[in-house]
Amino acid sequence: MKRNLILTLLAILFTCCTSSNKQMVDKHTTIDSTWQKQCTTILSDKMQELDALYGDVIIMECKTGEIKAMGCLAKDSKGNLVGSNRLAQATGLMRSVSLLAALESGKINVDDHVDTKNGVIQLNNNLLRDHNWRRGGYGKITIQNGFLKSSILSTYLTIEKAFGKQYASYCNMLDKMGYGLPKSIEGMDNLKEVEMSTPNNDMAFAQLANGMHQQISSVQLLTFYNAIANGGTMVQPTLQKNETTITIKDQMTSKENITLLQRLLSLHVADGMSKKVASKKVGIAGDSGVTTEDTNMEDALYTCQFCGYYPSDAPQYSIIVTLNRKGIPASGAMPCEVAKEIIEATL
Repeated sequence: MKRNLILTLLAILFTCCTSSNKQMVDKHTTIDSTWQKQCTTILSDKMQELDALYGDVIIMECKTGEIKAMGCLAKDSKGNLVGSNRLAQATGLMRSVSLLAALESGKINVDDHVDTKNGVIQLNNNLLRDHNWRRGGYGKITIQNGFLKSSILSTYLTIEKAFGKQYASYCNMLDKMGYGLPKSIEGMDNLKEVEMSTPNNDMAFAQLANGMHQQISSVQLLTFYNAIANGGTMVQPTLQKNETTITIKDQMTSKENITLLQRLLSLHVADGMSKKVASKKVGIAGDSGVTTEDTNMEDALYTCQFCGYYPSDAPQYSIIVTLNRKGIPASGAMPCEVAKEIIEATL
């Protein structure tokens, strides 16, 4: 049962089509059958509305790591949404991770300024463009405001300020913080270790810091953000009922930096680029983003994500939503809308 649990959840139980399926979820796993059905319905509806090719959602209890809802849907060759066991992909949620790494280096302050110029900078004979480069960029901006505006250039300039050309030091900091953990979860036979190479030039460094050149699963990203919600304590996600909570890391970074990032994640929803997830029913904190490995922006395959936790002032649950869609428009607002609807439905 345990060996096939994840495939059962993703391909069959995620749909919650029959009462027997619901009973099996309740009996063997931490999954809440009601939340599972609500998540399925909302994800399916939104994927069709947004013409997404793939989508996943996971809700986890912050303190225990118990996964309360989890599933993936993908379009088949006929355009129908079916269960999927896909786990690894690039991420649009690297900005918070990079900022925390830079803060932990002790070499930057969120009130420091970086110069994003007109939204375009040259690195290794290539151009790194911000999302608003056509509108002239953000110019000179504080690291905090660059984060709230989801600036690609601000993220790169922040880590460059913290690590210079010591690319390996940045990667070592990610390892120290526990980025990419856990490497395994009982019941998820297809969970793999994060694939990520140390950059060998400034452009590769900038791209990695913004989510490119890596393969990481949604559950591993959720584990990292869940640790932020927990004040820095990283716990092992679990699908098994009545398991003792396993702590992966007692304190992933300094408490001071965790508290600062918590404040910024709340601001990102209240005042930043994740406003679409803001709810009148509950305070939500988190980050959203979009990335692609393709150079043809018009026809690229985009990964759009939101990850966060709620209530923001006393976190009980963390959530991640991922959508893949081809072509533009593609934005972090899309998974924000899905996450908001799911959070309000499961309150």
